[in-house]
Parts: sequence; C-alpha cells; structure tokens
Amino acid sequence: METKELQSTQFSALNAMTKDLINNGVFFLYAVDIAEKPEIHYLLSTDKSYFLISDNGSPIEKIDNINEIKTTARILFSDIKRSVESNNFKVSWAL
Repeated sequence: METKELQSTQFSALNAMTKDLINNGVFFLYAVDIAEKPEIHYLLSTDKSYFLISDNGSPIEKIDNINEIKTTARILFSDIKRSVESNNFKVSWAL
C-alpha cells in the first residue's frame, strides 16, 4: 500500500491531537473509495473504533469492522512532525 502525504489543514474537522496521533502511528488514516457512499473519502482507525469520514475529516459513520472496505493509501501529514524511526539505527561504538 502506498503512503500519501497531505497537508493537515485539509482536515479542518480533525483536532491537532488526532492529527499528531495519526502522524505518529497511534491512529491510522486511510484513503478509501466506496462507490455507494461518495461522500466518504477516508477511514480513521483509532485504538477503539473505526470512522468513515469526509474530505475535511468530519465523521460520517462509525463502523464495527473494516473487512469489506478497500483502502487505497495510508495518509500522513507533510506539515506535522513525526517521531523518529530507528529501524536502521546503529551505535558506532558497538560496531
């Protein structure tokens, strides 16, 4: 799955804390395409719930599972700082 970076200001209905949690991998935001519900553009996955949301982040529907939903991309925010990943971190004195 590809990752897209968008400006957080596009999601005016999401608060700053939610945006930070998305960018730091605690919550997840995915682009979706649901033909029968054209007003839904994204899926927000929190620690307890799933929400189908509009293009500005307004919640439209809370759902119980995402088994039937096809995600097209993971969304991160280009204008919000992310936590540092350390997958390739090596300590120089330990080499």
